Amino acid sequence: MTAADLGVRAKALLSVPLALFVGFFLFYFCAAQQLRNTPVYERDDVFFRADTERAFKDLIGERAFNHIHTSGHPNFVILHSPEGLALRDFIKSRTKGMRKLEAAKSASIIMTSLAGAGTVTLLYGLLISCGLPRLRASLFACVLGCSAVQIFYSSTPETYGFSALGLTAVAFLASRRDIRDPWWQVSAVYAWSALTTNIAVVGIWSLVRYWQSSWKVMALKLIKVMTITVLIMVALSVVQKMVYTKSVIFFMPHAVERESGWFYWERFLQPVETSRILLQHQWLSNIIAPEPVMKIMFGEKMASIEDGTWAMVAPSAPLLALWVVVLGAAATSLRYRTFYQPVVLAGMGAMAFNFAFFFVFGHDRMLYAALWTSTTVCLVALGVEELLRRCPKLVPSMTATLVVFLVGEAWHNWHFLGKIAELVK
Repeated sequence: MTAADLGVRAKALLSVPLALFVGFFLFYFCAAQQLRNTPVYERDDVFFRADTERAFKDLIGERAFNHIHTSGHPNFVILHSPEGLALRDFIKSRTKGMRKLEAAKSASIIMTSLAGAGTVTLLYGLLISCGLPRLRASLFACVLGCSAVQIFYSSTPETYGFSALGLTAVAFLASRRDIRDPWWQVSAVYAWSALTTNIAVVGIWSLVRYWQSSWKVMALKLIKVMTITVLIMVALSVVQKMVYTKSVIFFMPHAVERESGWFYWERFLQPVETSRILLQHQWLSNIIAPEPVMKIMFGEKMASIEDGTWAMVAPSAPLLALWVVVLGAAATSLRYRTFYQPVVLAGMGAMAFNFAFFFVFGHDRMLYAALWTSTTVCLVALGVEELLRRCPKLVPSMTATLVVFLVGEAWHNWHFLGKIAELVK
């Protein structure tokens, strides 16, 4: 292969992730305009019990703001607020007459759109690393990008969209052992900084990165990575407390006690209903949103899809049927031993952890679905790929199914944003 051929191939490989990143950034930026004039920047619990006002102020707020939620989102403020404030001031300085609040909204939208586009692009890289051809990797990356969860969190100020970015980066770097450890370390710190419990998923993906090592070497590398991550996290938290005096050092006893109040052990009394809701948010509602309903939360209107009843799901039944076909195709690979590669096992482990943890933790499961939706799409993509390798005659029909589904998914979930905005007016 000549140097010219290598150059052409490199440009082709780079053009797809660049197109995904730019395309989805613009898509999310436009989608966010549907929610710009909702109360999402003024109060929490507007959509799915999300702390949007809190996250908005963590992103763009001044130092004096009460950043108490750093007990659960350890170093989110120090890693994002400086950039958010700088972006807000830049936008205001370049736009005559724009109010500071409107400049802050624009800065928040840009940051969430960048995070969302980055998550989609990283999933594409992960799928390429796992051996998918560019076309199917692109289609499944777009399935994630147009999913209900990804569109919402890339259009709304919330920490979970940034968690999705960090966790997808961790998964991608775990699959790319040729990329040096410092980048892996950065992704681990970033993912944990966005949410305390992300450390469990980081640990799961660490096993993939060091899979081919001996048990002794793997243990030593894991200890090294986790030790360095903990030290950086503690140092960042202390510095954050010094700069943002009303933040919380996440490992202090009162911070741990505060987060423990979100556990609801009584759900064990309703195991079937709780399991149904969780599984629905892990495999169905996070991709194709049910019809939202209005609930009253603390005297204010809130949109929710938590219950996921048949009446809420029925309007999107044709799209769900297409997605179930894709899920069914992926599920056929469960019987093949070759399917259980390290990335698949780690993905399954991450899904199992999230199922077990959120069985008893938190309220509206849509709030947390960003933590696992990229893993959902990754596992489905790898399952479909295993089937297509064994039955190549199915490639055209599966490609057509994905294209049709993708068009319907994008249309449906775009309008979903409009519906939830209408409910809380």
